[in-house]
Amino acid sequence: MNAFISRTLGLSLALVVCLIPLYAHHGTEFLSKAVEMNTAEIDLAEMAIAKTHNPKIKEFAQMVLRDHTEALNQAKELLTARQAGGNIAKAQLSAEHKRTAERLGKMSPDEFDRAFMDTMVSNHKNGVRTFEAQTHVHGNASAKSQTSNTTTRQKPSSTATNTTDQKYSREDLSMDVDTVEFAKAALPTMKHHLQEAITIQKEMVRKN
Repeated sequence: MNAFISRTLGLSLALVVCLIPLYAHHGTEFLSKAVEMNTAEIDLAEMAIAKTHNPKIKEFAQMVLRDHTEALNQAKELLTARQAGGNIAKAQLSAEHKRTAERLGKMSPDEFDRAFMDTMVSNHKNGVRTFEAQTHVHGNASAKSQTSNTTTRQKPSSTATNTTDQKYSREDLSMDVDTVEFAKAALPTMKHHLQEAITIQKEMVRKN
């Protein structure tokens, strides 16, 4: 009987030990994706600033550049902490992001404006879905510290919490508390970008 109990406890402990890395791996995958997504947005924003002659699009691209650079730095810091201080290499863009950048890069300024805004709407819709999904990972709908859901008409970058000021325990990491907080903090800014992109996109359609 004692031997059976010992074996049962041993298996239970082994299961717990195995689950922690699995949960942490999920959060690491999300952060790696966040780094790649933010890098792609930064590259496109820099391209737009250089190519467009439309003041509204240039202003939008400057906002995207600023806010996604901040989000990229936060994602990298969280990823570095998960990798025991290892350096994070420059993100490798997905094949889809590379094709988009190459296609937009070959366009004239007039062609570019419409395609860039269409891409911004699509990318930010995908980004919002990805980050919203992360806020519910492992059933963790509410993070350890509540993030303000201040909405979009305020300065977007001010809504983000500096996640690197916080220390996360192994238990926190096992439940992806760090990535949940990061995702919740980033969402208001991403939704603001999406709404602004949709507004500019509609204005361009009305002018044609």
